[in-house]
Amino acid sequence: MKQVLVRIPMELYDSLKMHTIQNDTSISAYVHSLICQDLGMETHKNFITISIRIPEQEYAQLKQAVKESGLPIKNFVEGLAAEDLKHGSISGKFDAENTSGSSRMLSFSTDKAFHKAMKQRAAELDISFQDYIKSLIYEKTH
Repeated sequence: MKQVLVRIPMELYDSLKMHTIQNDTSISAYVHSLICQDLGMETHKNFITISIRIPEQEYAQLKQAVKESGLPIKNFVEGLAAEDLKHGSISGKFDAENTSGSSRMLSFSTDKAFHKAMKQRAAELDISFQDYIKSLIYEKTH
């Protein structure tokens, strides 16, 4: 996959963000569907892109755990979420020792129903979706 970066006016961004929230989708998925429609291509409506920013140190530990598991990052993180959804394995909110410094973006596509279940689990834990994913990773890597 390739990334496309565009600059848009703040008002357009605000409208776009509100539209995606109301339609329970991501900006990435929405723009992808618009491009596919315009080009007459099939869209992947059952998938949504998850993007989170994690501290560089946590990312390095995630990469090591992924390497040891032999799975792609997407499958590794989805496996952590599936385990938590099944057994309630998270014991607390992500709290890195050092959040200063650089961070990395982690992005992958997942099934919308699975995404919804993860969002519901985050709500049950009273944490943001971003913190939920970070907590899954942190608990596995520490």
